[in-house]
Amino acid sequence: ALPIWEVAEVCAEITGREIPIVIGPRRVGDVPTVIGTCGRAREVLGWRPERDLGTMVEDAWRWHQMHPDGFEDTPAKG
Repeated sequence: ALPIWEVAEVCAEITGREIPIVIGPRRVGDVPTVIGTCGRAREVLGWRPERDLGTMVEDAWRWHQMHPDGFEDTPAKG
């Protein structure tokens, strides 16, 4: 698993923008730990990720640049 600052580093590198990280006390309602892993999906479904974090951020950043208003400027399929 990647610590959040490593995710922020990858995002900053790809977008060319600084990602400020503020470390402070937990807020009311924050969970103590969050762990995201695809291990269970691998065990149950036989699924393995095909892309790494950098590729996913590149894809998301490219989409965002092409659609600055989000889905509002994307034609509806129907």
